[in-house]
Amino acid sequence: MYAVSMKLIVVGALSIGAIVLLLTGAQSTRGAGGARVVVPGLTRDGISTVLPPGVWGGIGVRLDVLQGGGAIEFDCAHGTVTGSLTVEPDGTFRWSGTYTRESGGPTTGEELAVPATYSGSVTGAQLALVVDAPGANVSAMFELTEGSAGRVLKCL
Repeated sequence: MYAVSMKLIVVGALSIGAIVLLLTGAQSTRGAGGARVVVPGLTRDGISTVLPPGVWGGIGVRLDVLQGGGAIEFDCAHGTVTGSLTVEPDGTFRWSGTYTRESGGPTTGEELAVPATYSGSVTGAQLALVVDAPGANVSAMFELTEGSAGRVLKCL
């Protein structure tokens, strides 16, 4: 009984946010203006954090986070992210990769991959993604949710 009440006293001294972090195993960082950003599943990699393998999806987009990189499917396009998908302490990120347009019907298999920058922010299970691929004349924004397969319609 004594050990249980000691644990309750310690827990009673913790903030609600700290208890949530202990129960979920989430990492916590400070966002813009000092607001606390809690991102479940992030692992520490020095100052920044790394998204764990899994899927994030939204309307017109699906991001598969892989060990050491990522694969992105869009409506009528696909892309890659090279290197670990790191997130800064304030929840922002900027990843390098490629973007490849797709077309309907038969293809020659010679789709042209152009350099792309994927940037945005992560807050909890939400990811705001900005795609910038000047070589394909593409600049687009997407909202993704962790664990969602997304809704991607490929060109026919």
